[in-house]
Amino acid sequence: PAQVGDLRKRFERDDDKWRKDWLDTTPAELQQRRYKLWLERLESIYGTLEDPQRTMLRQQVNLSSWNPALTFAERQRRQRDWLDTLTQLHTTRPADAQARAAIKGLLARSSESPDARWREQRDAVMQESCRVFALVHASAKPAQRDAAVRRLRAYTRDLQELAAQR
Repeated sequence: PAQVGDLRKRFERDDDKWRKDWLDTTPAELQQRRYKLWLERLESIYGTLEDPQRTMLRQQVNLSSWNPALTFAERQRRQRDWLDTLTQLHTTRPADAQARAAIKGLLARSSESPDARWREQRDAVMQESCRVFALVHASAKPAQRDAAVRRLRAYTRDLQELAAQR
């Protein structure tokens, strides 16, 4: 119970920050924050983006269908599910097979939400993200593409090293 309480407190603390960053903001501030995050991610791969690329990125961010309220609702649904499942397991002390089934169900609901609206948004945002990467890549200069190749090769090496440690 103490660990579940600690987890609940952590969720509440993280939710307060998330709410401040993503919900308690104006639409313009929200778009600027999302633009800045996208820019940082893309520049970590391609290096500095040029002005036309930045303009295109800003346009794509402004067209995004991402809804922070829907994301927050899904976030809270998952947190409640975790807390409820862990509390239920502690309270009922089921047999190992039942406990495993409960945990498998929890993980399944965490990776594939039962909320159809959330799944639709997730899929739409994934398509939008792919479009942004494709547009940036199509507009990339040779030096930017070289930087992306180096960065992605470094990621590959890192993942291979981590996998070899297993």
